[in-house]
Amino acid sequence: KLTHSRISENDRKTSSEPKKNMFNAYDDITKWVNTSIKSEKELGAQIDHLQTIFDAFFDHFYIVMISAPSRQDAFTIFETLNSRGKDLKASDIIKNRVMSLMYEDLDNANQSWNKITSQLDNNSDRITRFIRTYWASRYRVVSESRLYREISDKVSTVVEAQKFLDDLSSLVELYTVLESPTSPKAHYNYFENERLTQQLDILNRLHVLLYYPIVLALEHRNFSESDKLTVVRKIISVFIRFRTIMNRGTNKLESGFSDVAHQIWSLNLSNVNAIIDYMDEHLLPSNNQTKASFEAMTKEGGQRGAKKWTLVYLLAELYDAVYDDFDDDTLYQRTFSDDNYRLVQIASNPELEDYVNYFGNWTILEKNLAKLDFKTKAQLITALSQSSLTANHELATQLQNADWNIDTIKQRQGLFTSSVVTIW
Repeated sequence: KLTHSRISENDRKTSSEPKKNMFNAYDDITKWVNTSIKSEKELGAQIDHLQTIFDAFFDHFYIVMISAPSRQDAFTIFETLNSRGKDLKASDIIKNRVMSLMYEDLDNANQSWNKITSQLDNNSDRITRFIRTYWASRYRVVSESRLYREISDKVSTVVEAQKFLDDLSSLVELYTVLESPTSPKAHYNYFENERLTQQLDILNRLHVLLYYPIVLALEHRNFSESDKLTVVRKIISVFIRFRTIMNRGTNKLESGFSDVAHQIWSLNLSNVNAIIDYMDEHLLPSNNQTKASFEAMTKEGGQRGAKKWTLVYLLAELYDAVYDDFDDDTLYQRTFSDDNYRLVQIASNPELEDYVNYFGNWTILEKNLAKLDFKTKAQLITALSQSSLTANHELATQLQNADWNIDTIKQRQGLFTSSVVTIW
């Protein structure tokens, strides 16, 4: 169909990644051949060039058929061939491993695998990430390059292969919810506890992924949604202190969250209080460390993505704690669901130097009042005065009565310091 131009756009609409790869390969080769032919100016030379390409394929390329006496031997040959040359995606070679162990019940095994992968749009990268997350939950964090070797060492019998498939089947839907907690609507309705969904959405907007193994372990051990909410809130506290405020690397946090998940999966942490105590002891930075880091914390800000949501979230929570500007029922709705606020940098004059990005130099302002750039201090004061947030009224008064400089930024940042360790 491709070579005779009888393929339609509908034929190309497929969720199968191998088929998509075949289409892409055909398109690339066609482009290369056409480009190569056009390097010749004369029609005769172009025909000779095309003949050379044609002859190269027919004279120097071979199709080899390898016959195997059994399905199990076929899987073994596949794995051996894959160790030579370019590796397949981890998910593909892992599938081969599982199918080779379950060759006597291959149809059911393949059906189970397809049900799992279809929920991940048959995308090899997503499938690999899901399996890696599951492995981090059940055992430990491993790199993608080592994932197959780890699995092949531990999944070596039919029983273990079936257990592997059963675990993946029971957790894949939850994994897709963690990837996108509020969209589609079925994801938003996955949990009965709406606050749990909202907290997961906050983590998603902050682009936090490292915690997934913990939630998978909680699901595996049938923890209640209220217990999951408690643990997720602690996860947010750990992340905000460890990564957002102290700016520590993610490797330790990834292995730490995996360790917590493994302890839950192994029943070493069998109740929510034990989990919280374990996270406090092993992952949560101390109050003094957090306060010291917060007093010098800088953030670039932005009008979209994780940079935006991180500052919006911090400011909303602190305005709630210090000025009672929000409550549990309105903070998420107004700040995240309605996306009602825009980040505003209070001042950007060169005299502020590095302090221009200090946390104390940021606020949030209703979008109907906020401009991307206030031309004068008076314009900003007027907008802040019209805000519904008490924090902005206080800020307007401060700007009216004094210059905005490095000292006032540091003082404003210090005002929030004690609340930081209370909230998180």
